[in-house]
Amino acid sequence: MPQPSSPVELARQRDPKAIATLVNSRTMPLKTTAKISLKGDVLQLLLESSEEPDREKLLPIVRGFLVQLKIAGVDRVRVYGRKQGDEVPGWTSEFEIVKTQDPIPAPAAPQKKIQSFRLTGATQKTAPKTPQQEALTPLHLIGNSMANKNKVWRWIKARTPQEQAAMVLVVVVYLVVAANGLKAKWKNEASDYERADAPTKSVGASCQPAAGRLWSEVQLYADSGCKTPSSTVRGGGSGQVLILIPPGTLEWKARSAVGDSFVKTNDPAIAARRWVEIQPPN
Repeated sequence: MPQPSSPVELARQRDPKAIATLVNSRTMPLKTTAKISLKGDVLQLLLESSEEPDREKLLPIVRGFLVQLKIAGVDRVRVYGRKQGDEVPGWTSEFEIVKTQDPIPAPAAPQKKIQSFRLTGATQKTAPKTPQQEALTPLHLIGNSMANKNKVWRWIKARTPQEQAAMVLVVVVYLVVAANGLKAKWKNEASDYERADAPTKSVGASCQPAAGRLWSEVQLYADSGCKTPSSTVRGGGSGQVLILIPPGTLEWKARSAVGDSFVKTNDPAIAARRWVEIQPPN
């Protein structure tokens, strides 16, 4: 039975230094140092060595030890492997702590076969981070190197397949939302130039209501026979249309009022579909 002041007992009581001491006793044979940070129910473990830490050898060692250590309040472990001097970890992994009644194992030789780990997406509200905890967060590890494309790419490749899939999903959702937003904007802009409601009555093969056919330089007719043009559309904006009344009078009218006029369907201006944006006076 360990004494209350023993490293094992202190580690079980969430003492970062005691945990680091015990983990280092198992990783130092592989020339790898360990740094510990506790964040709520998550233990963050940074493994560093002169070369990128051997993931397949180290993960089974630290997992087997931490599972049996039974640290109070710790349910998950995030492990980062980083070469000394680098800002971005070369790899990362996460696993759950399944507490058992087995005794604490002695330092063992590195295992060759890596065990599979199950990711968990559970989150909890935690206390504010200390500077030591902040130093081990992934955002801090890449924060000052986002301009370095190679390091960012390494960070992305180090994510698990589930995390990479989540990143792709976020990008796809963003693109879909952005595309829908553009379509809505274009539709709203078009509605200012052309009425959405198509004409419902026909008064002849070549003479139709002007609603839905208002374009710059279209000639307007007051009668349904389209015998003599009464005015010409110049342009407009904000629901108003500027028309030219012979011999040379310019007049602003509401688009709905102009839509009650008639146009010839073979008017070249309708086929040209050109609109001159002119803002009405205040």
